[in-house]
Amino acid sequence: MRKVFKDEKLQTEFEKNGFVVLTIFNQQQLDFLQSLTKEEVQNVNAPNTGTHKHDYKLSFYDSNTDYKNFLFDAITANIFPAFEDVLDNYEPLIINYFNKRQDQGEVPIHQNWTFVDEQNFTSVSVWCPLIPTSRANGTLEVVQGTHKVTGLYRGAKTPFSFDKLREVLKQKYFQPFELQPGQVAILDDSLIHYSSPNKLDVQRKAFQIIAKPKEAQALYFHQDVYQPEGELEVFKVNKNFFLNFNMNERPNGVPSLGKVPFKVHFYNEEEFLDMIARRDEIMASEAFKSLRCIPETA
Repeated sequence: MRKVFKDEKLQTEFEKNGFVVLTIFNQQQLDFLQSLTKEEVQNVNAPNTGTHKHDYKLSFYDSNTDYKNFLFDAITANIFPAFEDVLDNYEPLIINYFNKRQDQGEVPIHQNWTFVDEQNFTSVSVWCPLIPTSRANGTLEVVQGTHKVTGLYRGAKTPFSFDKLREVLKQKYFQPFELQPGQVAILDDSLIHYSSPNKLDVQRKAFQIIAKPKEAQALYFHQDVYQPEGELEVFKVNKNFFLNFNMNERPNGVPSLGKVPFKVHFYNEEEFLDMIARRDEIMASEAFKSLRCIPETA
């Protein structure tokens, strides 16, 4: 497996836990990120008319591609270079701005989509809060060690393997990130994570940078809701694909790499605990190694 971090200690910690927490940004960089959250910036050249309704701001669902392009270019040029000494030759794929107002903003338990061939590469989400975070204002929370061993294929419409454990996970297993501005959490996109509503009267603002190895092909796994469960279609995509993404439609204008078999297993708590305890054994098994993220015909 290609490594994520240049530093071997960080790589070892990341492989064990599925995340690391680092102090990255100085005050100038934080001020720049804050400047990108101003209302006049968010209304660059067009109204915000996103079609996906949530009680929190998420730029990914905004139909204003001028605004999303502006965010992507600004953070790629001015912020992502701070990670060049940390991440091993990575580049941004998606950049999101989150804003939770008081009593709003629960993000359901999930794993991020599969963005690369996860048998060979790891995509990461860099979570960058702009205020001190805790459970009180809906910080990001993770279940340590749940990366890589489940949900090899994940897309907008694929079922969540831990759907039957949502309440159990909330009650017993989540670890909240209590971070200060300047700190970031870097997590494997296959790690189970969640965030609760913001219960404080200060907006909880944060940026997310989804990044991948520069040489890794970006992928999107699509499940046709009108077809029986059993396969996913894999598409070869790039950052522009996600700027204009419609999760309700089969992608067009991007190459299809064919289809992969797909069957979801819904875990109970006993299986969940066993999976975490045996994750190294599972990843070393021939059955796990034989799985492919890209069709043999690609």
